[in-house]
Amino acid sequence: MPILKYEKLEEMIQQMKKDGYVEQFTTKILHKYIAKFFGLGEGTRRNIHKAMAELDIIVQVGPGMWKWKEEGKA
Repeated sequence: MPILKYEKLEEMIQQMKKDGYVEQFTTKILHKYIAKFFGLGEGTRRNIHKAMAELDIIVQVGPGMWKWKEEGKA
């Protein structure tokens, strides 16, 4: 299992926010960016997505909808 490069993840997050995904986004959009930055298959996209949720980078707000976790909030 390759180690998730945090710098690459940070770059992806900044690009998503720059492209206008500052509030909410769908799983499909998230996976599109993961594929673009990491060039990986469906299984690995799910793994990175899961890791982002476990690391409290994103939180689910509805079926297939996600948002950035606000700093300092549980």
